[in-house]
Amino acid sequence: MHRLTIERTGRGTTISEHPDAADAKCALQRYVEQANCRTDTIQMHADFSSWQLVTLVGSRVHATATIERFGAAAPRRHISAELKVVLDNALAVDTGITVVDSYERAAVQRQWDKLTRASRHLDHATTGRTE
Repeated sequence: MHRLTIERTGRGTTISEHPDAADAKCALQRYVEQANCRTDTIQMHADFSSWQLVTLVGSRVHATATIERFGAAAPRRHISAELKVVLDNALAVDTGITVVDSYERAAVQRQWDKLTRASRHLDHATTGRTE
């Protein structure tokens, strides 16, 4: 399991839990895009990585993000891994109708973000932003 923590400068902290580092990194990338930022790497390790999120306009530090491995209870790890497989399969469905596929993938991703609590990051991405 991996935990994504986004500590916004002077505006609070949000935390989400993900079955693997790749899923946590995807949640971070979605946040970065929505907050109109870029990432500047602070450190990268197998068990812990951190970044400064810098605004594209004004080049101010918007937040500090970390992804760290943590030991969840075995049943929780197992359930998270199974749910990740379901998510990946749902996102891979192709009806051949672009609009339908796009809508369905967005709906599945929103539900996944609620489950992992990544939606908290996205809800706060633009709060208090001045541009």
